[in-house]
Amino acid sequence: CGVGACYGCSIPTKQGVKRVCLDGPVFNLDEVLLEEVRL
Repeated sequence: CGVGACYGCSIPTKQGVKRVCLDGPVFNLDEVLLEEVRL
């Protein structure tokens, strides 16, 4: 959606769930919980 309403772009981080369209698109790799990312 591009505005954060649908959570379709959400990723788990050490600080909780972040939305790529609002909080990203760039994140520190050590902050993202890769084992919890669903593709």
